[in-house]
Amino acid sequence: MPQENIYGNISTVQHQMQRIRQESGFPGVDDEDDEADYENIEDSIELKERNPNQTEAFKEEPKTQAATNHNVCGTKSIVFLYVLLIASSVMWVALLALLFVKCTAEIQTLKTLLTEKGSAEIQNLQTLLTEKDSQMRANFENYVSNGTAEIQTLKTLLTEKDSQIVAKFENYISKDSQIIENVTKLENYVYKVCANTCSGSWNLFNGAFYYFSKENKLWKEARTFCQSQNSDLAVINSDEELKYLQDKGPANELWLGLSDSDNEGTWKWLDGRVVEKSLWHNGEPNDSQGKEDCGLLSNGLLNDLRCETKRHWICEKPL
Repeated sequence: MPQENIYGNISTVQHQMQRIRQESGFPGVDDEDDEADYENIEDSIELKERNPNQTEAFKEEPKTQAATNHNVCGTKSIVFLYVLLIASSVMWVALLALLFVKCTAEIQTLKTLLTEKGSAEIQNLQTLLTEKDSQMRANFENYVSNGTAEIQTLKTLLTEKDSQIVAKFENYISKDSQIIENVTKLENYVYKVCANTCSGSWNLFNGAFYYFSKENKLWKEARTFCQSQNSDLAVINSDEELKYLQDKGPANELWLGLSDSDNEGTWKWLDGRVVEKSLWHNGEPNDSQGKEDCGLLSNGLLNDLRCETKRHWICEKPL
């Protein structure tokens, strides 16, 4: 509270006290007493002026004490936590050490078991391998022995078969030689027979006699001549025969035994076979003017021509 307010209050108190004495009829006091009272009042005022500071000090002292007490409590809590942490750490270290010792013992036990079991298994495997090796060796030797016997048997069979094949081959050669000899004899006989029945114009080839004319006739006249010789116009049965007739023929065009007189456009040999297309010249048979119904040999291949044309011819007489 401000000082001027205090003094104002003191004056007010003095006036009130004086008024109360006057009203109550109390005797008055002298100036000395008043001064003593004033001094007492001033002392009271000074005391009051000091009291607020003391009051504030008293008020602040509990706060400081509380803060000090709070700091002490916090320090004790931290110390307790550190102690608890250290105790927990020691406990965990002890547990880990115990587990490590136990695991080490288990590992050592497992190593011992593995060593013992492994040694036993290795010994068993070695025994089995030795037995299997002996068995395989015995089987292999047995197979080799059996194989040797089978090979020897095969050699014997092959030798026998080879001897049989050689004997058959020699027999075939002997028969072939006999056949050749018989054919030669037959040819000689045929030549002798033909010398009496055939003119010198007949030639033997591949089991048949061929007559190559030296004059020209119509196709029908040529066939009539061949028939008078117990033969007929030649027909082609193979490429070798075709080449032989072309090489042996006296002219480039020779009547043969083929025509389409029975069925226009269908060319047949006199023995009834259909003429192959590969034997014709390109573009033949063309039946020029619708009158070419007889066939002849022309420069190694066939051609159609009018039957009324005169050409050389070939007769064929089988044996």
